[in-house]
Amino acid sequence: MNLDEAKKLNCLMQFDEKYDQDAVRVVSIEDPGGNTYKTSRSAELCGGTHVSSTSQVFPFKILSESSVASGTRRIEAVAGASAGQWLQEQVSSVNQIATVLRRKNTSGIVRDVEKLVSQVRELEKQVQTLQLELAKQKCSDPAAHDDHISVHEMDCQVGSKKELQRALQTFANQVLDDQPNKIHIVVSSQSVVCCSKLKDVHAGNLLRNLFENLESKFGKDAGGRGGGQNGFAQGQFTCAPCDTDHILKAAQEITCKK
Repeated sequence: MNLDEAKKLNCLMQFDEKYDQDAVRVVSIEDPGGNTYKTSRSAELCGGTHVSSTSQVFPFKILSESSVASGTRRIEAVAGASAGQWLQEQVSSVNQIATVLRRKNTSGIVRDVEKLVSQVRELEKQVQTLQLELAKQKCSDPAAHDDHISVHEMDCQVGSKKELQRALQTFANQVLDDQPNKIHIVVSSQSVVCCSKLKDVHAGNLLRNLFENLESKFGKDAGGRGGGQNGFAQGQFTCAPCDTDHILKAAQEITCKK
């Protein structure tokens, strides 16, 4: 058909394409029972198709959908023989899971897997709790301190970085409640927390100044990044933290300048 007829049928066409005015190719996917472009589910101008029938790309399985740019989405899929192979692999994986769960068939394996995941998460929480309690006992006494500042070294083997930060926060709040008239610095691996209830101490500023002081004395690897509010701050050393005595001395020098 010519281009004007295709436009009247609202055929999909590309903005940047140049079409022959006299003759254009229209490809459509029709509704069941439909035999005209007007009843088709999709109709668009096309320079050529790769298959003669949609049955050649059956089955068709969408694997993912994502954004590649503003207003542009990408769909990744498998079709035909590749899709059949993909489906076989999924069935094989499900059967393997059923075998591991000692089930004769795949019925109910989703429920069993969900139950196992829930149990594992609960056990992980219990392990983390025990690890935190053990770490608290080991660092109940400060590694370095004076009458105003305590530096605690906490060996806490928890899972993720986020979990470590949470453990440090919990311990820091505990020692702060026990000794509210002191500045507390808690170090574990490369993570550090600084907290205080003293009105003349800003924990965020103290932590930033602490990194600057250590970096000026021992090089960039001794510094770090972080900050926070008046009573609580947290951050990360660039590399392994300095000795607790060096951290205490740096904190003493910063607080004495006020």
